[in-house]
Amino acid sequence: MHKDSIWVMILPMLAQPWIIFLLRTFFGAVPRSLFESAMLDGAGEYDIFFRILLPLCKPALATAGLMIALLYWNDWYHAMLFIEKAELRPIQTMLQNLTDYIDLLRMNQSRGAVISMGEVPSDGIVAATCLVAVGPMLCVFAFLQKYFISGITAGAVKE
Repeated sequence: MHKDSIWVMILPMLAQPWIIFLLRTFFGAVPRSLFESAMLDGAGEYDIFFRILLPLCKPALATAGLMIALLYWNDWYHAMLFIEKAELRPIQTMLQNLTDYIDLLRMNQSRGAVISMGEVPSDGIVAATCLVAVGPMLCVFAFLQKYFISGITAGAVKE
């Protein structure tokens, strides 16, 4: 792994223990009778996994996918450490740098800097950048919401 690569952002957070625990618990809650009946019908292991287990686990997979997407989307620290090219940095790194620059301007204002903070709409810039940074995750959550609702109602039926 070297700097300025997409892999320095993907590999450090690839296996999250909480996500693995969530999926293992959800997969273990699927009744074994479904697997046994599929085996009696002649289904192999791959058929059982792709045709029975994965469709039943869509809510857990959607939750895990959203959690991983949020982890990657909000990660500015790894990008700050490993990515030097400005075009490869995520928006959160830009937001962090922007707030650092505004804080630097505020500190230099007291030391007689040329620009005054009255000319820089610092709160508005940070709020606008935060809105742009949150927008895509809101769209992803709206898309995955139907899976969350089906996961909530799936546990309501007693076997």
